[in-house]
Amino acid sequence: AEALLRIDPSQAAALKLLTDALGDPAQLPTTLKILGGLGKAAKGAIPPMEPILAYADPAVHYAAADAILKIERPHAASVATLVKLVEAGE
Repeated sequence: AEALLRIDPSQAAALKLLTDALGDPAQLPTTLKILGGLGKAAKGAIPPMEPILAYADPAVHYAAADAILKIERPHAASVATLVKLVEAGE
């Protein structure tokens, strides 16, 4: 899916495969990294990533904030998540 989106960002089916993978905790860190690496081509994945900003594991919600900010800047909820992590010393 990642390669297909890099070649043709309009491939909605490939983006759907990646956003579906967000529901699998085992795939979550890798999927977030891939989506962030796609940049603007992954803009449609932002809404399904936003709930992950409140995930119980700080490393995961950091990864979600980082990925979202690589796709779209500014993104207020992602910045707020990063600020909370810094303030909590995480």
